Amino acid sequence: PFCAFNGGNDVFVDVGNKHIGLQALMKHLKVEGSQTLHVGDRFTLTGNDTKVRESASILWVANPDETTFFMRLLYRDILNARVL
Repeated sequence: PFCAFNGGNDVFVDVGNKHIGLQALMKHLKVEGSQTLHVGDRFTLTGNDTKVRESASILWVANPDETTFFMRLLYRDILNARVL
């Protein structure tokens, strides 16, 4: 499940699954799961976001527009919290 690919213009690294990748990112950023929000659309039993539930809070979205909507809400709340 771990591999790297260079297709000329496209490069990707497969870290195994999103759970492993998110744990590595949280370790690098020195944050805990309680400080982390994963946004995804595949939390079903066979989905590629399911395992992440073990590491962080999740937000299950249906499409990119819904992601944008929730990220704007989150950003607004962060700005408002800084003002208070």
